[in-house]
Amino acid sequence: MSLLRTPQTAFLTVVAVISLEAIVTAQPGAFSPEDSFRRMDRNGDNVVTADEASRLPSFMREEFAKQGLNFDRGVRMDDFTRRAPKAFEAIRTRFSSGRSDGGRSDDERRRDEERRRDEERRRDEERRRGDNSDGGRGDS
Repeated sequence: MSLLRTPQTAFLTVVAVISLEAIVTAQPGAFSPEDSFRRMDRNGDNVVTADEASRLPSFMREEFAKQGLNFDRGVRMDDFTRRAPKAFEAIRTRFSSGRSDGGRSDDERRRDEERRRDEERRRDEERRRGDNSDGGRGDS
């Protein structure tokens, strides 16, 4: 299974790589960490949540996590702009290997997919628990 299995994932990957290249080379008018943050912050509340970050490919979320960005708690722009450049650099290095999958092995891709499914199950379970928070009484 390819990491670029959906058009959205492929698009986000291309945007990330282009953004990263622009950041690293510091070209005038280049994408900045602030621009990347704004694109990720879909509801405009100045916090990128796990739900918003779940749209990113897993290898990007992993690199952000390695830099201490915890989307489960929410990430604010100032923290993102401080830590994201190192993550983008690591991602660019992966892609410079010439592999479109970010240099991931089959086992790594399989583990990523399993983690993604586990995260989705966890979020679904949390949503169900929230929907049933009336204790099963049916109170509205």
